[in-house]
Amino acid sequence: MAMPECDPSEYPRDVPVQPGMPEGWKGIERLYGPNSKYAGRVYTRWSSLDGKHKHVCTPKQVITIDCQAKGLDPAAAIENYNRIQKEKEEAKRREREAKGKLAGEAREKAIQRFHESFGPLTGPLVYCFKGWTTRWHYQPNCDQVMIEYIDVDGGSWKLLKDLECALQIRIENGEEKAVREMIEDARPRMNPTEFARGSRTARETQGVFEIS
Repeated sequence: MAMPECDPSEYPRDVPVQPGMPEGWKGIERLYGPNSKYAGRVYTRWSSLDGKHKHVCTPKQVITIDCQAKGLDPAAAIENYNRIQKEKEEAKRREREAKGKLAGEAREKAIQRFHESFGPLTGPLVYCFKGWTTRWHYQPNCDQVMIEYIDVDGGSWKLLKDLECALQIRIENGEEKAVREMIEDARPRMNPTEFARGSRTARETQGVFEIS
């Protein structure tokens, strides 16, 4: 059966302040209740450790309150917070790109280059990649089966186009021989009938089925 987004038993829980926020505060993560349109999602509110301020909605509001208490102009502190957050996002973007997780036009062009060399990936082909695991998830809300591919490093791939993009980046980073060998080794062993068994079994059991 499908698992919930979050384990309700873990909430509420304390979390540290974000970089660029003042000391003397903490965050509290909670789940929206069952009657909310955001039911099951997590939200954060901020409280001062001295108990004077509770349920503050945003980091910028925390910075403003803290600066006003100290007689400081919050503008510079907020600017510093924004800079730090921007640097974090940029670092995440570079990390995603290093793993082949591109977006927009760059993603589409990488996929096109991959297709020019290997053609589109298919489920039965990826299923035969050595050392990989294929996992079929039955989703009762829509009566569909979602297919997940787990690579040898534990990375999860749910969209074949994302995987094509990532493999193309590996090729362009000097791993063409390894990628080509993995694909060429898998092609002769493709068996669409065997691959279809995964979706059928997940649907019959209304759960998760996997083959390594």
